[in-house]
Amino acid sequence: MSQKLALIIVNNDYSARPLTNSINNGRSLVNVLKYMEYYQVELKLDLNSEDMNRYLKKFTKLLKSNSFIIFFCDGPRLQCYDQNFLLPCNTDEIMSNIQMRQ
Repeated sequence: MSQKLALIIVNNDYSARPLTNSINNGRSLVNVLKYMEYYQVELKLDLNSEDMNRYLKKFTKLLKSNSFIIFFCDGPRLQCYDQNFLLPCNTDEIMSNIQMRQ
C-alpha cells in the first residue's frame, strides 16, 4: 500500500507587505487532506530560508518508491531563468546580505 504524504508551506509574514489569506488557505488544504484523503500532512508556516531547506530535506527522506505526495506552497514566488522560487520570509535579510557583498 502506498503512503500519502503532503508538505504544505505557507509564507505569510513578510516585513514589506504581509499577505492576508495564505495561512487560511494552507489550513483549509490541510483539513481537506487529513480528513477526506487520509494524508499524513506537515504544515509549516512563515519559514526563513534555513527552515525551508531543512523541512524540504526532511520531507524527501520520508519518500518511498510508492509514495503519493503533494507539495504545496503559498506565498510570493519569483521566476528567474525558467526556474521558480518560493520566497522565504527573510527575503529582505537575504537581499541586504547580497547587496553588502557587491
